[in-house]
Amino acid sequence: MLALYLILAGIACTRIDTEELKGGKITVGLTFDGSGTKTVLDPSAAAFIWEKGDKIALWASPSDDVSASGLSAQPFTLVSRDGAKAFFTSTLSSSMTPGEYVYRLSYPQPQSLDGDNAIFSLPSIQDGTASGGVGIVVSDTFQSTELRALDESSPVDESLSFRARLHHILHYLRFYVPLGNDVLGEPVTRIEFSMPQAVSGDVRLNLSDGTALLSGTSSSKMVIDLDDPVQNGEFISAGIFPPASVYGEGDEMNIRVFSSHKYSDLDPINLSGRDFQAGHITSVPLKVRSAEDLYTIRFLLGSNNLGEEVQNITISFDTEAVICFEKCQTLTINKKDGSNIGVGESFEFMVSSDRADVEALSGKTATIKYESENAIVSEKITFPLLGASQTVLPVVLNCPYLMYEDFSWINSFSSNDAYKVVGGDDSMDAFQFGEWWGARIGGDAGNAIRLGGHRKTVFGIGKVYPARCDSPFFTIKEGKSVDVVVSFNYSMNREETNGNGDGMTVYVGWSDKQGGLKSSDETGTFDYSFKLNENTGGYSNINHNSGDIEIKGMTSAKRLSIRDVPDKVGGIGSSGNYWLYIDNIKVQIKK
Repeated sequence: MLALYLILAGIACTRIDTEELKGGKITVGLTFDGSGTKTVLDPSAAAFIWEKGDKIALWASPSDDVSASGLSAQPFTLVSRDGAKAFFTSTLSSSMTPGEYVYRLSYPQPQSLDGDNAIFSLPSIQDGTASGGVGIVVSDTFQSTELRALDESSPVDESLSFRARLHHILHYLRFYVPLGNDVLGEPVTRIEFSMPQAVSGDVRLNLSDGTALLSGTSSSKMVIDLDDPVQNGEFISAGIFPPASVYGEGDEMNIRVFSSHKYSDLDPINLSGRDFQAGHITSVPLKVRSAEDLYTIRFLLGSNNLGEEVQNITISFDTEAVICFEKCQTLTINKKDGSNIGVGESFEFMVSSDRADVEALSGKTATIKYESENAIVSEKITFPLLGASQTVLPVVLNCPYLMYEDFSWINSFSSNDAYKVVGGDDSMDAFQFGEWWGARIGGDAGNAIRLGGHRKTVFGIGKVYPARCDSPFFTIKEGKSVDVVVSFNYSMNREETNGNGDGMTVYVGWSDKQGGLKSSDETGTFDYSFKLNENTGGYSNINHNSGDIEIKGMTSAKRLSIRDVPDKVGGIGSSGNYWLYIDNIKVQIKK
């Protein structure tokens, strides 16, 4: 029996701040007073406690004035607890008409209403604490006056209190591995069980008489997937819907219990004569007699080249895979406390008890996305093969650079990069290869690219025709701006007519223009440059490294740009091509 108090003012020793609401709205409140407040099962005490943020629903029908409006599943939210008391408030669209009302309340709030029926969802996958709305309760109807606005300047008038009996709709099973039973050798992480009659589904509560039944899609199987492993002797709870009839001869409950690396099928439990009444708790000892290997997959973050810590990792399988006993195509890895994932940290997931499921992962390809504070990068991997004696499939993940390019995927091409003694003196159109663009550019299959800046001098007038390349846009998050560090391998060569062994200037920066840019287009911001003059470079000899080049303020709307600008020279008549060979471009977020 719980005392349900009507709050017309503040609460002694406790204050609920309120404010004047516009449009006739008012804030009202309810208080539960008692020890059995019936929301989350505390397994060790077999009692229920309220959780902050819990919501109840309240119905009210006028008993003496049919013209007055009532309440239908009005939501009330827990705002505070004080010992055994729990305080709920709600905002009504308008004041209730003074008079007597017939009330009924439920926890949690129903998912939907159907006439005089409230529909609640009883999940077939639970967390072992009977939380998250699993503890479905409904009150008897009770009568009282209208709810009035909170007034925190006055104490509660105890004469206005009333009592309402709350009834549990569900039966609760309390599982535990007896102390001394160490067959699994590890704490319990998961329980699967089935019963002959349905135990989960949509619970339909009749608001007229308080009766309930399962409707729609239901299931006789249930999974308890624990957030944290549970040691022997500790309790694991599940809420089930009571059977429609008493179990008979031959009816059994089948249970499979799991640890991180083992599982066990328990001896069937005879259910004959059991009815699992609503509002009761049944203890179920998990008597493990033998254990089998459980197949798992372990992901290890082996390296991180992004430049900042990884927050979460998403694995998208090319085809369906079995993870945690379910078929899926996406798996997300993150830490429960929300902290970053460091190099060397590993995360292990159950696959199933069937070796075929983990063997099916062997050789499978997947796209791995790594999310940090400012960026999302990805890589494609192929899972290793499972060894004959292995039960764990180890997968090493390597977070890539913000951008890395070794041009291993390109075919050979040449777009106005070859030396011409005559012609080739215009600003050349851009050429696209993959997501890259370049003008006066060439490439060697599976190897590298080169920019071919050109110059010509006629009767003392020198003209320069630069070359450029522009990368794909970086996968920096929308609205984010970061400084990056760029490095790449390079070398130079040239071919001249009447030349003097001239060189070039290399410019490194960024551009925010879409698509291809002509070779002489100077679009971009180039805060870094260096001089270069040699004739030993080539596709097979890219022997220098740029070192770290810092580019500030990079966003998702900017891309890396590199320009090759030959030196302007005088003379009667000469020309030349000045090639910049580029490979192994690495871009990291600056720490």
